[in-house]
Amino acid sequence: MIIGNLLRKIEVSRRELKEEPARIIRRDLSLRVDRVREVANRVVIEYIFSIRYVEEGEKEYGKIWLEGELVTDDKEILEYWNKKNTLPPEKMEYIVNSFFSDCQIVALNLSRWAALPLPFNLPKFVRKKKKEESYS
Repeated sequence: MIIGNLLRKIEVSRRELKEEPARIIRRDLSLRVDRVREVANRVVIEYIFSIRYVEEGEKEYGKIWLEGELVTDDKEILEYWNKKNTLPPEKMEYIVNSFFSDCQIVALNLSRWAALPLPFNLPKFVRKKKKEESYS
């Protein structure tokens, strides 16, 4: 069970605004687990979540960088990490989705405050047009 997700470091940057708008060609999203350790009878998963905005010419336009600790009471994660230096495959989906659900919300707010494009596409409502009937 996930007990909490604590952010240790938040960094946002983007290049200066210029007269011509930036042409963002992609967003590179990365998630890396650096260490798993035990603290006060809990398991702490240290991670880095980042989004890099790249514009034409492969120049970095901006980035969002989050460092944090996901806290759980699942000792099997620590045991597996100590043996294989990776997260257990059967728990990977649950853990990674926890990272994404928390970090994407933070990244969404940071992108707006820093005038960066949204880090992911939001759903859009599009009204379907009625087909015009033709009488020939």
